[in-house]
Amino acid sequence: MFNFWFLLLELLKQMKTKKLRVGLFMSNGIGLTEWERNGSLERELSLYRFLVGRNWEVALFTYDGRDYPPTGKDISVCNQGGFSFLHGRTNFIYAILLPFRWALVGYRLNVIMTNQAHAGWPAMLAKLIWGIPLVARSGYVLGEKGFKGLKVNARMVAEKLIYKVADVAIVPTDELRQWVVR
Repeated sequence: MFNFWFLLLELLKQMKTKKLRVGLFMSNGIGLTEWERNGSLERELSLYRFLVGRNWEVALFTYDGRDYPPTGKDISVCNQGGFSFLHGRTNFIYAILLPFRWALVGYRLNVIMTNQAHAGWPAMLAKLIWGIPLVARSGYVLGEKGFKGLKVNARMVAEKLIYKVADVAIVPTDELRQWVVR
């Protein structure tokens, strides 16, 4: 599991930067509250606490409102906050505005990454605006699974574009790596 972080560390070493700063773009509509609800909060945060313990700065771009579970020391949470008044359209509008709203945080980062590539188009937009490397990270590749439907097709188009724009793509198996390369 931690092989990913060593690959990321190597990328940043090649950039010859003194302070390592990484930003994670959570999937559209997902936040720390959802991670807590589904029981994955501690497991997911352990990866970022690992980095903080090695003097990294970590920023999580989430879709949480103003209230969310604590992350622990030295993990910044860039949340949706006051956009909740938009109700059903909140996530989409926030995703478009995220790179602008959090620009002061983003310009300080060395690298950004997705939690799931198929939902990472806000990270791709941030890469273009902030001018920093993007790591397309995912536990599965949506396009490879063969799902059908209009929403899935839109996400597969976004996923394909993200893999093309990303500086590095990280997937869990060699079969998925081969699929991404194809």
